[in-house]
Amino acid sequence: MSGAAPDIRLPAEDDDAEMLLQDGQFSWLVRWCFVSRLICLAIASPVIFWFEPSPVAVICLVLLIGSSLALSRSVWLIRQIIRHPLWASADVLVSALLILAVPVGQPAVLTVISTALIAGMLFPSRVLALLIVPLMFATMVPMIMGQTGTALRDVLLTVTGLPVIVLGVALIGAVVRITVRRLVQAQTEVAAAQSEKAAADERARLARDMHDSVGKSLHGISLAARSLPRALERSPELATQTADELARAAEVAAREAREILVDLRRGEQDRPMIEVVTEVVGTWSDRSGIPVAYGGVRAVDCPPAVVKQLVPSLQEMLHNVEKHARATAVEVELLGDAETVTVVVRDNGVGIPEGRMSRAVDGGHYGLKGIGERAELVGGGVSVETPSGGGTEIRWTATRQ
Repeated sequence: MSGAAPDIRLPAEDDDAEMLLQDGQFSWLVRWCFVSRLICLAIASPVIFWFEPSPVAVICLVLLIGSSLALSRSVWLIRQIIRHPLWASADVLVSALLILAVPVGQPAVLTVISTALIAGMLFPSRVLALLIVPLMFATMVPMIMGQTGTALRDVLLTVTGLPVIVLGVALIGAVVRITVRRLVQAQTEVAAAQSEKAAADERARLARDMHDSVGKSLHGISLAARSLPRALERSPELATQTADELARAAEVAAREAREILVDLRRGEQDRPMIEVVTEVVGTWSDRSGIPVAYGGVRAVDCPPAVVKQLVPSLQEMLHNVEKHARATAVEVELLGDAETVTVVVRDNGVGIPEGRMSRAVDGGHYGLKGIGERAELVGGGVSVETPSGGGTEIRWTATRQ
């Protein structure tokens, strides 16, 4: 993946619909706004018919009741309205016509407030600015037509009352829309960041796996290949032996590469820890010819994240025994309690000289850097000791996550 910083920007208005649809609660909220408008229409209907309404008022009332009923019962229709807000623009105009077609002071004005909230939630700001004007104008018509008092108080009440409420409710809907949009975008960016981190962790894990297995095998092949010309000059038998070692090392490298590929397809962390450890130790013992005894098993299982780091760490510890310790026996312990899991690998080899112990730990020799990094990933650490009786003891600890 590229190391360039991701392009973080607010989505364009054309992308708003798809952005909003990622939040299921937004569709649910719009649906209940239509339910509230349906309730307002149910309250207003008896009063409208009591005053012998005009055909325009009846048509508008029926259309609004039908649309509110349908949209309050269908999430699919809500999603279509969000995707195609122009469909809802006709609904806004019908609401304005209803207010114009009924006498002043009827409960039908409540529907305008619900419609303003819905418009604020559904429409981008530029479209909302155009559509909110008819709603506000419809609430001011009674004053323009002289249907209200001419006193200053009545005029101020008409101008600053319902029109301001309609505008304020529409702005509340717009704030909800913007908040949901930004919330969804933030969630998307967090998911992308987590994906990038997971990819980086996977690359680091593969690098450690390659170092712990294939890298060492290829290094051995390289050394043997360099010595082959000299072996041919000195002794054909030595050359044959070196060629055999090259072939075996190549087979080991191929097998280790296959194991890494298999691990990518089916993680070892999906299996019980005791089963994985037994398999790793048994495979190593058969290949190296060094017998392994279990000193104690008091941790039979642990979280998958710990197993994922434990397996390559254990393989590296055993590889160190085979390569450096010159041991004839190895003891493995699995320890644990409610908070930690510990793997101990103890051998009877030559140990690490006292003068080189600190350099080995601090400098990452004997593969200890990779082992330590894996332990730190799961909240643990690594300690190395050379007991007075000889040999080396490596203790790898992780916390139960």
